[in-house]
Amino acid sequence: MDAIHPTIKRITAYGWAGRPVATDEPVIQRCCLEIGEPGEEAVDYFTLSVVNRAWVKANQGADPGECGDPTWLTQRATLLSDAPSFDDVLASVNREVDTLGPYATWPEFAKRMAHCMRWGLEGVLYPPFMGEA
Repeated sequence: MDAIHPTIKRITAYGWAGRPVATDEPVIQRCCLEIGEPGEEAVDYFTLSVVNRAWVKANQGADPGECGDPTWLTQRATLLSDAPSFDDVLASVNREVDTLGPYATWPEFAKRMAHCMRWGLEGVLYPPFMGEA
């Protein structure tokens, strides 16, 4: 079985450099991850949101209580962090990639990682991926 080796090559967020945001005010940052094979230029794009506890309380009417930090929320592609940072995002996504692998194809990878990231090609059916979704 051939395998892909998903590697985070870059993380960006509009208006945020990824430094920790420690505040009692609600925070949500939307991140874009460029993920590809080591040594290759091609990447696939994935997105996720990272929020703090104040955001969860204000927007979901729930108290996240004593859940760990960081932790994935049931709201798809949302990471809870007390002080959101790129380091939290990278560590959390890499942990999931390592735990859920190996992966034979990008659609398989995207499907297994759907709880923590949205794939830019999600739902797209074209010849390389026909029948794999």
